[in-house]
Amino acid sequence: MILKTLRVQNFRTHSDFILEIGEKSTLISGANGSGKTSLLEAIYFTLQGTSFRSSDKEILRNDGSSWFRIDLKDSKDSLRTVTFDNSLTSSKKQFLIDGNKKARLSANLRVPVVL
Repeated sequence: MILKTLRVQNFRTHSDFILEIGEKSTLISGANGSGKTSLLEAIYFTLQGTSFRSSDKEILRNDGSSWFRIDLKDSKDSLRTVTFDNSLTSSKKQFLIDGNKKARLSANLRVPVVL
């Protein structure tokens, strides 16, 4: 899988951020705490269904938000979308994978990943 575009909304430090990934190499640089590792975590989370930094989905959300969304598009224009919603109107946490409701995210994903 060759990644092309990553969009994160309300994920960690990012309220809405789009990363266009180059064909050869992409360099991500920035100050400490600016969200560089969060972008890698978003990719990993979308492909594996779990975080490599935390098991608590609550802290993956941007402060003040009840949801987060990650869109990952590959070079074949295949799109994978993961949405987590823990809104005040819902009594259950809910994941959507490409629009389909799932109770547990990690059981529905597992793509081999090398970062």
